[in-house]
Amino acid sequence: MNRSPDYDVVILAGMEYETVEIRSRGGAKATICPGKGFNCIGLEFRVAGEQIQVLHAESDVLGDGSPTRSGMPVLFPFPNRIAGANFDWDGDTYEIPVTHPGDTNAIHGLVCRAAWTDWERTISEDAVTGRFRLSSDASDGVLHWPGDLELRLTYTITDDALTISSEVVNPEEKPVPFGMGFHPYFAPLGAGTGPEAVAACHVQCDATAYWVLEDSIPTGEKRPVAGKRDLRRNPSVGDRELDDILTDLPAFVGGRSGLMPRATLTGGAVTLSLNCDESWRDVVVFTPPNRESIAIEPYTCPTDAVHLTEQGENVGWQVLGPGGSWVGTVQLRVSA
Repeated sequence: MNRSPDYDVVILAGMEYETVEIRSRGGAKATICPGKGFNCIGLEFRVAGEQIQVLHAESDVLGDGSPTRSGMPVLFPFPNRIAGANFDWDGDTYEIPVTHPGDTNAIHGLVCRAAWTDWERTISEDAVTGRFRLSSDASDGVLHWPGDLELRLTYTITDDALTISSEVVNPEEKPVPFGMGFHPYFAPLGAGTGPEAVAACHVQCDATAYWVLEDSIPTGEKRPVAGKRDLRRNPSVGDRELDDILTDLPAFVGGRSGLMPRATLTGGAVTLSLNCDESWRDVVVFTPPNRESIAIEPYTCPTDAVHLTEQGENVGWQVLGPGGSWVGTVQLRVSA
């Protein structure tokens, strides 16, 4: 393992997981757990003199809890689901592992439940980089994908933002497909805790359409947002039960940072902005059943993008040529 000597070891429920913290001089702090998918399981900022928790984590996240129910799971080489847990590519059929026996669909990619053993800090205290190679780091040692890919992920924190920089590299001598997403579970941002605090939060997303789903899989049809799915006027979460892939975002206009706000969450007097580059085309908004958090998830492509592409849809499914690379950036920024 490649790591800095400055790290924390947490032992919980008889299991040992290392966590690494990155910090800004102004009191911001992010906690990453390499052993659980290089997941950022904690994030806090100092806003108007108060320390604000941004990400929600279940109490068992460092024990035997699910790595996809806390923090900000990394979804790669596909976000959300692949229907039937298989797909055809270049004349071959690929079977994708399912999370639980009997599951119909593969979900959340191949890296969020695996330990990332190759990670290191930068010289400073404000960044950490992890690397995951599909051919060598998959949990069962089998390449379940049409080719090898390496994901290099860097978290960098400042006083008011966490920036997640991703680079995907194709070491193969053939094209290899992929999609990517993040699944952050946001806390109510200083509005309190629990279902009532989540209900009082406001969520904004200017998407004008959503993908129609059957059993959580897009049918290929899009419809204009309306009712509970219309988040263009910053409504409160209230009693909305959301689990939607929102799409047809406004045309990308990047600022000096090359990023554009794609969604915001406001709780109490704090607003969190989800800023993305132009690669991130869809946003999933999900209210978990326990109502302790709200997920606002940036995706480069929708659920089951490989099958939508087979149907002739242009949905952002990426294909990297031999030796090619792709970079993408997502940023979480807070303000009072």
